[in-house]
Amino acid sequence: IRVGYLPSNTTSLIQLQDKGIIWIFKAHYTQYSMERIINTTKENPDRGNIMKIWKNYNIEDAIIVIEKATKAIKPSSQK
Repeated sequence: IRVGYLPSNTTSLIQLQDKGIIWIFKAHYTQYSMERIINTTKENPDRGNIMKIWKNYNIEDAIIVIEKATKAIKPSSQK
């Protein structure tokens, strides 16, 4: 077994396919995060502005969005 250390942020340069998957994941994550914020403002208009909603964004919210974003990645994107 040979262990090698890579400088920070070089994975996407070495493994180009990962770069595409990461980009797709980030796009879905952003989309679902914004949807969640919009839905929260529609459901609870008295809850406040977007900055207040972001401050109340917690780990559970992030996990839900991460799960949705991961499931949205199609197998064809991974080739």
